[in-house]
Amino acid sequence: MVWQEIVNLPVYTTVGSIPTTSTINLIKDNYELFNGIFFSLRIIMNYLMVFFLVFVTDLLYCFYLKAVQENKYLLASVWSTAVTFTASIAAINYIEDHSMLYASLTGAFCGTYVAMKLKKKLLPE
Repeated sequence: MVWQEIVNLPVYTTVGSIPTTSTINLIKDNYELFNGIFFSLRIIMNYLMVFFLVFVTDLLYCFYLKAVQENKYLLASVWSTAVTFTASIAAINYIEDHSMLYASLTGAFCGTYVAMKLKKKLLPE
């Protein structure tokens, strides 16, 4: 018992079927830790989702502009619908959490950069 008090470890004990205060505190501490980890994972997943959506939006927008330039009406309409869909989902996510604006900015930069590289390789003039 003394060594547990020295290193501040909780004691797992019950009296009959009733948990003691130290057991209840341990459960509460683990619950708070789990919620903290889950909240952090949710933020990371939202960041990656917004980044990916804006990245894809910029890729699609590049193909949309190419279709408009070539006067391909139906293809431009399809690309426009895809751009609007991905941009809308991304906007909803960073309107709810303004810190996701950084994800959208980095996604836009990377998406435009990759789209221009792909355009050069896949869509010759």
